[in-house]
Amino acid sequence: SFAFSMCSAIREKDGWHLGTEESATYKVLRSETAKDRAFATLLCKFSDDHVVKEHYTVNEGGVSITLEGDGEIGYTIPAFCFDGEVSPQITVGEHSLTVSYEGWMCRYTTNGTILDLNVTAANRNGHYRAFVAKSENSLDLRVDIRKE
Repeated sequence: SFAFSMCSAIREKDGWHLGTEESATYKVLRSETAKDRAFATLLCKFSDDHVVKEHYTVNEGGVSITLEGDGEIGYTIPAFCFDGEVSPQITVGEHSLTVSYEGWMCRYTTNGTILDLNVTAANRNGHYRAFVAKSENSLDLRVDIRKE
């Protein structure tokens, strides 16, 4: 078992390191809310002093995440795969991942590529397959949730 959520990731010689690791720290650089949207910029610092700057925008259309860092960077995607009774449908493409569950659809799209980490994580709500959207130096990820 390991800590897994939506967060920055960096690839080192020994594999992927996630922003959920105890050695990683976050600093809020900026946050702002407006009538119809919210913005935030965070800095995720990994134990080896590598950093990834995360830019978030949330509005009625969904969530946009832009990352900046050096080398191979990524953003982790927990794909809901079992609630104790039902296994949602997961569809994975090179630049998108979609989870369909009880009439709802959550779609992640990226200008990078989607990589299956071949691990399942669990929490009190169910099981999640672990994926990462990855790219070199910068990455855009969009999250859209809607009724099908």
